Amino acid sequence: MKKCLMCQEGLNELITLRKILFFIKLQQESICKDCRDKFNPLTNQIVCQGCGRISFEKGYCNDCINWKKIEPTATLNHQSLFEYNDWMKEWIEGFKFKGNYQLGCVFSEELKKFIYLKKQQGFLVAPIPSSQHSYANRGFNQVEALLDFAKVTYQSILLNESQEMKQSSKNRQERLLLKQPFSIKKEWQGKLEGKSILLVDDVYTTGRTILYAKKLIEDSGASLVRSVSLAR
Repeated sequence: MKKCLMCQEGLNELITLRKILFFIKLQQESICKDCRDKFNPLTNQIVCQGCGRISFEKGYCNDCINWKKIEPTATLNHQSLFEYNDWMKEWIEGFKFKGNYQLGCVFSEELKKFIYLKKQQGFLVAPIPSSQHSYANRGFNQVEALLDFAKVTYQSILLNESQEMKQSSKNRQERLLLKQPFSIKKEWQGKLEGKSILLVDDVYTTGRTILYAKKLIEDSGASLVRSVSLAR
C-alpha cells in the first residue's frame, strides 16, 4: 500500500459508484486527507492586494505600504495559493531543505489550475532560479520541480548569480538588503519586448526577491509581469 508522503500512514483510494459506472480513472493521492486538511488555501479569503497575505481588510498590508515607500514605482500584484502556516513550514523543510524531491507533487493540481488560467491570458511562465550554491546543495531547483510535477511548461529566463548565503539563513533585515541577484539569460536578451511574464516562486517572505526579478524583466521590455508563490 502506498504511504502518505507527510505522515507515512497508508493511503486508501475512495471508490465511488460514479467512478465505477463511468470508468473514471482512480487517482492516487500523494498525501492523506488529514494531512491535506492542515494546509490553508487562500482561495476566497481576504488577502492583501499587493502580496497575497491573509488580511482582515481589503487593500495593502503594512509590508506592502513600506515597500511603496522604498520603491514608489513598484507595482505590487502578487498572488499566493496557501498560507505559510506550521504545516506548510514542515512540508518546505522536507522538500526544500532535506531534499525530499517527491514532496514536490503535493500541490500539482493547485498549481496546474492556477497557471492554466494565466497561460490562457498569454503569460509565459518563468520560475525564480536558485543560486548555484543552493542548487549544488539540494540537487534540484525547487520551483522547477513543482512545475515539472504539475506538468507545466516554463521558460528559464532568469539567471541567479548570487554568491551570498542562502535566503533561509538570513533574517528579515538581511533579506531586505539583498543586492540584485538576477540577470537575463543570454538567449532571452532582447526577446522580452511586449511579453506577459508570470514569475513563480515557492515562498513569498519579504518580497525582495520577487521585486528584483519583476523590475529586471520590466526593464527588459516586458509589457506585463505578475507573480505567484505556493505560500505566503
